[in-house]
Amino acid sequence: MNVTKTKIKKAKAQDSDVREFIAFCKDSFGEIRDIAYSSEELITLGIDDSFALFIKEAIANPIDISYLALSAYEKSFTDLLNDFIVKPFLMNKKESIKKMYRYKNGTNVLHYTIFLNEYSDSLKSPFIDFSYRYDQTKFASKVSIVLQIVPNVLEVDFEEELKTGNFEEV
Repeated sequence: MNVTKTKIKKAKAQDSDVREFIAFCKDSFGEIRDIAYSSEELITLGIDDSFALFIKEAIANPIDISYLALSAYEKSFTDLLNDFIVKPFLMNKKESIKKMYRYKNGTNVLHYTIFLNEYSDSLKSPFIDFSYRYDQTKFASKVSIVLQIVPNVLEVDFEEELKTGNFEEV
């Protein structure tokens, strides 16, 4: 009987922690506030939704959740760099690009394989300059940008690499 009472006390304490965190979320965050309200109502009925389960997991395993949060932040940061720095640069150079592929690696690397209309120093130079300038920034320590300029004679060989599914055409 004491084991059951202890489990019930722990569950109630955990629910209290979950409720406290949900109350904080309701007051602090815009979109998440609605989710928190809904989750709070469900907990009152003894139902855990995905948000409550996430909070319980965060309380039970804070290091794991911190790692997941960091990973999500890093992905968001990588996506922002891609959308607001790399893509605009590449779109500005689209006249000199024959084909372009992005490596889908899921890490903090923005890796593009680029085939130019003509493999020449004058067309490669802006890409090399961009890479050099980016590598001088503080961002480079967090997210690598690789602009791989490939000679057109290797395009046929690259077709085999495309079959792996690791690249997407941009």
